[in-house]
Amino acid sequence: MKSYRINQEIIILTIVYGEVDGAINDPDTYFNHTYSQKWFEDPFVKEMIRAVDKSEVLSSHAIESPV
Repeated sequence: MKSYRINQEIIILTIVYGEVDGAINDPDTYFNHTYSQKWFEDPFVKEMIRAVDKSEVLSSHAIESPV
């Protein structure tokens, strides 16, 4: 479990390997079909992506990554 402090809030990311009832089992496919482009306009989302991936959101279709 990893936690991050963003705007005075603590965000916790939990990753579980294996099947869990009620959980998203394929996050890649789920995210690719259920996200909203407006999410990437939110400063909180941009800050979270910067904190987790060290990447910058350029637009809803482009993220600049150091990798």
